[in-house]
Order: sequence, then structure tokens, then C-alpha cells
Amino acid sequence: MRPESDGSALEERAYLERRARVARGVEPATAHAALVSCAGGAELPWLAPLWHLRSRAAGMSRGVSVWRPAGSDPPRTLAYRAPLPGLGEAELSYSFEPHSEGTRVTQRCVFRPDGLRGRLYWHAVRPAHGLVFGAMLRGAVRLAEARARAAG
Repeated sequence: MRPESDGSALEERAYLERRARVARGVEPATAHAALVSCAGGAELPWLAPLWHLRSRAAGMSRGVSVWRPAGSDPPRTLAYRAPLPGLGEAELSYSFEPHSEGTRVTQRCVFRPDGLRGRLYWHAVRPAHGLVFGAMLRGAVRLAEARARAAG
């Protein structure tokens, strides 16, 4: 299944990106646990340089993780928030729904810009979102599938 991404305006002051993948042969709880482990970056270390680049673009010091837990309802949802001073606020959330082949994992990124600078920032980093967040979703789904196979 190909990820979907619309990049459209969610409302007058927010932008939305949405992608989804099916984790084949995986229960929602396993998919949820895989995403939780990826959030710290330990399972996807190759994303670290991209996160550093994003932090620099947002004017933050190198290596600072701006994502903070914003809620979790295992095995249905997982959410993070990132305040970006002077730019706006980002929210990254996941939902996990049973699917005939396993679990459908939906990733949703919402950015609420703070003025012109925030809108310019969104349009500057938006092309990278497809790469970074898409890779993160694919990696988490692969990890969940590998964990499900290992559990037998």
C-alpha cells in the first residue's frame, strides 16, 4: 500500500500531512510498541542527521529533541507535540486500527504556524517531511513486522 499525503491546509491556520501503511500479520499492540521504541530514535539511528538538520532549520541547538509525549492510548493512539518558538507548533500522531491483513498504521502531522515566519518554515521543510516521516513510518512498520515474526 502506498502512503497517502495531501499536504493540504487543515484549517485556515494549520497544515496537515497524512500517511498510512499496513503492518502485515501484526496486532495493534505490537505496532504501537514498535512506534514507541522508534520515537527515541534508537531503532532508526540513520534518521539522526535529518533530525539535527531540522533542529538547525528551526533555530534550535544541535541534538535537541523538541518532540514531547502528548498522549497515548495503547494500542489505539500515540501522539507527540513540538513547540517551535517563533514558528508555531507541530503535532505528530499515530492511530492503529485492525485491518484484514494486520494493522493499519496512520501517521498524521499537523503544523500550526505562528505568523509569516512559521508559514515560510513550513513550506521550506515540507519536502523533507515526505522523506523523514515517510521513512519513520516505513521503518516502524518493518520493525513491527519483524517483532511479530520473531514472536511466532
